[in-house]
Amino acid sequence: MKSKLSTLGLVLILGALIFSGCGPGPAEPTEVPTATPTEVATAQPTEPPASVEPAETWVYVDLMPDQSGTTVTWMDELGGTASLVPAPGTRYQVLGEWVYYQEGVHGTVHRVNVAGQDERFDFMGIPEDYLDVLDWAISPDGTQIIWKLSFFEAGEGYDVTLTSELYVATIATGETRLLTTHVVSEHWTLDPWGFSPDGSQVFVYQEPYGIGGMFPVYGEFSVLDVATGQLTPLPDPVPQDAAGMAVLSDDGARLVRLGYAEGEGFKVSLTDLVSGQTTEIATTIATDLGPVQAGDGMFSPDGSTLVYTVGYDPLGKATFALFQVDLAAGTQQELLAPQPTRYKVARFEDDGSLLLTIAWPGEGAGTFRLHPDGTLEQLSELTFLGVSQ
Repeated sequence: MKSKLSTLGLVLILGALIFSGCGPGPAEPTEVPTATPTEVATAQPTEPPASVEPAETWVYVDLMPDQSGTTVTWMDELGGTASLVPAPGTRYQVLGEWVYYQEGVHGTVHRVNVAGQDERFDFMGIPEDYLDVLDWAISPDGTQIIWKLSFFEAGEGYDVTLTSELYVATIATGETRLLTTHVVSEHWTLDPWGFSPDGSQVFVYQEPYGIGGMFPVYGEFSVLDVATGQLTPLPDPVPQDAAGMAVLSDDGARLVRLGYAEGEGFKVSLTDLVSGQTTEIATTIATDLGPVQAGDGMFSPDGSTLVYTVGYDPLGKATFALFQVDLAAGTQQELLAPQPTRYKVARFEDDGSLLLTIAWPGEGAGTFRLHPDGTLEQLSELTFLGVSQ
């Protein structure tokens, strides 16, 4: 592990999390008040006990090089106790008490909790011979799931017909309905990004069919009404044929894009989807390290900061760098220089540090804390998924 971290060119602080606490010292013994014939001892008011914040329960998975896992681990942050639950699959997501995951890349979605209760969403009705990637999203309150099935039909020459069917279901009852059907004679499918905070809408985007890379490619964004199935395009400033990195805020109010302009280099475009106003922020992304792709972006909880990963691919030897954008100030800085390891932000911490998941080519992954001074501290050889509520 030390040899890997030395390739990062950073200081690795090895070890496990160390938790410490502090509090008031033991009270000094005091005399018990004694009643006299002329006075009666009265009880003195006492301070109410200070409230204690409950310890967080962090959830990890043992991700393999192909991004599949076998076991989910619930780790008590304070006590260090761990609960291991089998959950073989991919695309793990923590929401509330549940961890959602998928059978392979084509199969049905499950959810599992710390007690080992595993629920398979058979109501999704995924065909056994379905061979396309299954895309899905869970509503913030955990009551709904949306998923996409796509079907490819080849015509004469280069003619194709792509059909995307988006279904929505109530998880508790399994009640399912077809929300919309999207048919195009182009190489684009309609994929779910995520639900709005109240679950009444789903943000969707067009994805080029059969085109891969270091990161997903995002085309035009739209909003889909869950009640009516009406599809409304969002004011996306980036033309569809220049699709690339995209980060949509949880409330659907802001969209970030990364674009390239000849003679100007790469720029981050931040669009207010309510007003349609776009702000461009210059970047320091290198242009001499081979073809550039970007992805794995995440907004900070207060929306003031964006962190994303940039991949350079000279002759198939990919390297990755981590960038942070101050959206209010319009400035950007490189947090981690290009290395063969792939970084992804998993969580913003209150002290200004970042939780990162890091994957080594051909090997597993791990979880690190990137401190504000640039040092990396290893937390686990497992991959952090989130905090269980």
